Amino acid sequence: MYGFVYAAAHLSIYFRWDRDHNLRSLWTEIVSKPLIMFGAGAIVLLAPLAVTSTNGMIARLGNPRWKWLHTLMYPATALAAVHYYLEGKIVTLDKKIFAASVAAPLLFRWTAKLVFPEPKRALRARSAATSLPANRSATARKGPWGGQLKVARITRETPSVQTFRLALPQGGTLPFEHLPGQYLSLSLEIGGKKVRRSYTIASAPTQREYVELTSDATAFILVTSPARERMEETVNFWRLLKDHGMNVAAIVVNRVHTAAAGASSDELGSLAPALAKKLQETLQEGRLLADADQLGLAELARRCSPTPPVTVPRFEGDVHDLKGLFRTGEALFLEARPVP
Repeated sequence: MYGFVYAAAHLSIYFRWDRDHNLRSLWTEIVSKPLIMFGAGAIVLLAPLAVTSTNGMIARLGNPRWKWLHTLMYPATALAAVHYYLEGKIVTLDKKIFAASVAAPLLFRWTAKLVFPEPKRALRARSAATSLPANRSATARKGPWGGQLKVARITRETPSVQTFRLALPQGGTLPFEHLPGQYLSLSLEIGGKKVRRSYTIASAPTQREYVELTSDATAFILVTSPARERMEETVNFWRLLKDHGMNVAAIVVNRVHTAAAGASSDELGSLAPALAKKLQETLQEGRLLADADQLGLAELARRCSPTPPVTVPRFEGDVHDLKGLFRTGEALFLEARPVP
């Protein structure tokens, strides 16, 4: 989807500023210049991939047909690489590096498929939707199945990961075989709507009484500020999520005041009396704000235990560019620490 959006924007700019909205001129360029022809071919191949990239289209097409259609990504990538390589009259080093970085994985994948072809049995098993019926015999068979399973047990592996054990409603040996890496397609009714999801089978193929699926549960990260009103809203929202069984991974407290180092007597003595007094008042005000934020953070940690609050310091200016975002990332992932 992102690749198609970028390509469409690229074509739109070319059509507007280079071809002056002239369709005939654009068509002439496409059929007469290999550079434009390769680029247009990549966009044509990306279009059906963008249209079928939603969950609804995946369910409508089915996993085997959807995967087959999306192999068009390989020739589309190759055409885009050739388009970039032919751009301009000079072949620069960065173009050679880009072409090699695209060609190497594509050649490796195609060569691996020719040298180590996947067995037909594995291909059939990979494309099988293995929902199982309750009224089938216990004799294992190949091919797709459709039916019902029940949740026999739920095991919480970590605070955010659970394993679901599925078995036949009446018990007994499962009437199918599966290979490592095969997926199980489930059709569930959520909120009055049928939802189709696929999960990789986590249990061993030798296990014949049940299958297990491991799912990483959704976790929320709440972002707030040290202001008392925002803290109270965060606590109430945290309780609401917990009451509904939702997992809250962390609470990020942004724009936290930090106490600045005090000025020495020599530094104050070098300033005018009025300016030195103003500096002392400003530093004292900063210390009071920092102390108030620390008290609020301690209260937040107590009321939302065991969810860890993580602090990000207050910056001097607003974050409005890439440099600011990079600094925010450093503060969040390198400098930020959980509140003790």
